Amino acid sequence: MMRRPLVGTSYGPEAFRKMRLYGEQSASSPVQNSVDEAIIPRLISALKYMQNRQPRKNWGQYLAGDQLNWSQLIFTGQSQGAGMSALLAKQHVLRRVVLFSSPWDTTAGRQVLAPWIFQDSVTPPERWYAGTHRKEMTYNLLMRSYRALNIPEEHIKVFEHGLPANFPAKRENPYHSQGISNEIYADEWREMFGTP
Repeated sequence: MMRRPLVGTSYGPEAFRKMRLYGEQSASSPVQNSVDEAIIPRLISALKYMQNRQPRKNWGQYLAGDQLNWSQLIFTGQSQGAGMSALLAKQHVLRRVVLFSSPWDTTAGRQVLAPWIFQDSVTPPERWYAGTHRKEMTYNLLMRSYRALNIPEEHIKVFEHGLPANFPAKRENPYHSQGISNEIYADEWREMFGTP
């Protein structure tokens, strides 16, 4: 049976993501965590720590006082992490956002994309990149999501190589992680992240 993250009838996927990202309290979120346990506060703490430990590496450039210097940051992720990155790009002007195999948040257990995916983004479309494998179980839904996010067609990578010889193919959705883990896509990664 295919796992469906963030699908449900009693809570919204956006409330779940905001809880995990910021620690925003919401009765409709299926999880509860403190602000200190949320992703963004932990990232800020980690950057402060790294700046104190390695000041010559200038980790502080990614901070603006006690907040993130959003425009200097590239957010990326695979699956759940890509969904978090997408929501951050909707709410903050990022240097770039790179999504692998997500978001595919739906509502009410149907194939209807969650409303937050259609919200305006403050990160301009030309800074959005995404990829998924053509044989991924959620390929069609992901392509709908990428179009709803207004990602330019030329910024969407469709990965097509087979599985590596040593890959355990008995996984439920074996192609789900290929776009971010298979080094055969290194040239595509460089393009997506804007590196030479």
